[in-house]
Amino acid sequence: MADLGVDSVDKLKAKLPQLEMELNDIAKFKDFYQFTFNYAKDPGQKGIDLNMAIVYWKIVLSSRFKFLDLWCRFLEEKHKRSIPKDTWNLLLDFATHIDDNMSNYDSEGAWPVLIDDFVEWCHENHLMATQPHQPQQQHHQLLQQQLANYQPQIQSMQVQQQQQQRNISSSYQPTSHSANINYG
Repeated sequence: MADLGVDSVDKLKAKLPQLEMELNDIAKFKDFYQFTFNYAKDPGQKGIDLNMAIVYWKIVLSSRFKFLDLWCRFLEEKHKRSIPKDTWNLLLDFATHIDDNMSNYDSEGAWPVLIDDFVEWCHENHLMATQPHQPQQQHHQLLQQQLANYQPQIQSMQVQQQQQQRNISSSYQPTSHSANINYG
């Protein structure tokens, strides 16, 4: 938050309109979206914990992915593992290119298996109903509400990550070796 020049959730909320304007640029949003992967994942892990990924997606993709609620439901029901970086990154491409009934989805394309499984699950369950896009004002209000709702959960997860890092660091004790070794 310091990089944004804010030091509280209230100041962050006040800055949201300016940030939203910047994120309307597709390239900037993609950079931001990809940044959130490394920000959200536990240090030393390759993927994001599923629950953390869902929280971040609900914040970041709320108005950009018409199937977000279905995606999250699918993951909670069918997928219990972490989310790898390629799935994280390609979900944004999927979200921006898929049509309302998913008829333009190419199962032979280079999509991660998890996205293939999601599309198949939606078709099997006839779940391609779309959610209407919200006007900018409604979207801004929704972002503020979601930020307030998810802030405690994000902070709790970040505290857990920090505690895990401290536990790992404190459990690692380098062994001392004799300095009188002859390599000779």
